Amino acid sequence: MKSPITDTTLGVVPIHSAKFRDVRAKAQDEYVNKHKSKKDKTIPMPKYKIGDNVVLLLECKNREYLLIEIVDFEEKWKGKFSYYGIILKSSKPSERIGRLVKTEDYGYYSYPTIIDVPMDSIKWKNV
Repeated sequence: MKSPITDTTLGVVPIHSAKFRDVRAKAQDEYVNKHKSKKDKTIPMPKYKIGDNVVLLLECKNREYLLIEIVDFEEKWKGKFSYYGIILKSSKPSERIGRLVKTEDYGYYSYPTIIDVPMDSIKWKNV
């Protein structure tokens, strides 16, 4: 298993005293609190939570897949979310491993799309 992602590996320059791990922990806590407080069915909840590993379809024509770990999300429209994640693996040799990527849950073709494919069914390249 790879070493955990830290402030120094992402090249984050600290503006405040907060560390990346603190920001991630706060986002996870916010998700848990929002999930526990859900009483009204009209409040949209994201399909994926922080820390989930999902498969992205990067290019339809070449069938390039990415495996990402979700680190944040935001609601764009009512019930439609965009997710931010760190690239963990790629199906083709890539220099993008470890970078941040944005994906949409609602089908814009300019962004990578989350697909429901098991991680084991894709042949990942060792980079």
